[in-house]
Amino acid sequence: GDFVIVVDEEWREQRGFRLFEVLDARDVDLPTLDDDLVREVREWYCAKEVEPPGGFVKGEQRFLPKTKNPRSQKLSGGTWIACDVSHHTSQFGKGSRSFVQIVEEEA
Repeated sequence: GDFVIVVDEEWREQRGFRLFEVLDARDVDLPTLDDDLVREVREWYCAKEVEPPGGFVKGEQRFLPKTKNPRSQKLSGGTWIACDVSHHTSQFGKGSRSFVQIVEEEA
């Protein structure tokens, strides 16, 4: 699916955001930034489970799905922007985990 970053007004100074994957059939036609977005989405979170040894490097956070199933959500116009992610898999102990990273996160 396509990914979007959502920034709530109170998080702007801290550069905080939430990452959502847009999963429904209309995901290829995202409206403009100023439009409200109502879609089936799955939230992703910055995951300690996939943190590299020595901690996260600035601009290279790793994200896992927060929930297994998508839910319908309204993202208000002016609070979200489409972004690209890269998909990765890393070994952790005896297993491996797949995760995403935001491309040019600090841009």
